Amino acid sequence: MKAGTLELNDVHKSFGNVDIIRGVSLTVEARERHAVIGPNGAGKSTLFNLISGRLSVTKGTIHYEGHAVQNRPPWEIREFGLSRSFQINSVFNSLSVAENLTCALLPSTSHGYGVFRWVQRDVSISREVERILRELGMEELANVPAGLLPYAGQRFLEIGMTIAGNPGTIILDEPTAGMSRTETAKAIDLIKRISQDRTLIVIEHDMDVVFGLADRITVLVYGEIICTGTPAEVRASKAVQEAYLGRAHS
Repeated sequence: MKAGTLELNDVHKSFGNVDIIRGVSLTVEARERHAVIGPNGAGKSTLFNLISGRLSVTKGTIHYEGHAVQNRPPWEIREFGLSRSFQINSVFNSLSVAENLTCALLPSTSHGYGVFRWVQRDVSISREVERILRELGMEELANVPAGLLPYAGQRFLEIGMTIAGNPGTIILDEPTAGMSRTETAKAIDLIKRISQDRTLIVIEHDMDVVFGLADRITVLVYGEIICTGTPAEVRASKAVQEAYLGRAHS
């Protein structure tokens, strides 16, 4: 695993005549914790979908560790070391916690999905599943069906699936959405631990989470970056206060 640098250059995304992302240029350095914030409809999730290969770029380039990744399929981008979670839980409800982690590990092995039951007997994969369970603090839940976990537990499991295969960069889309304050505090602690020696890019609406977690913050409004800087610089920005933070705290 090697923490990676992500570079976006003049990235655009249009749906028909509607421009959603309008000329985004941004560099996220290796081992940086970088948050993307902005009002609803700003284009944050669309931007993440472009980076992770779920959407094609209309114009511009995206490079990860020197590889041009725009318009590549998600599985190929993940092979380069960039992995993401989603705003909506995407665990397999009928599979156990350990089986979900095993599924997440399969793309990084030579086995593929067709030999799932056999792969569970692979010692190296079993050890990696155990390691992730320990990192998540979910060892006692290994055999519990994911669908029976509380909401926060499913979110933690999805974060675990994101780090399966030891990617150098992880992208988290609103990881604390819907959580209580206690659950949010646990999530922040987990995210800090798993982003040690990794690059982290996160969308988050909770400003306490953003300012407590991020080294740098990018503010996106109507598909354009209006500010990128340290938490202190973003707090002090008049444009940010008017476009987002002031409205959020009014």
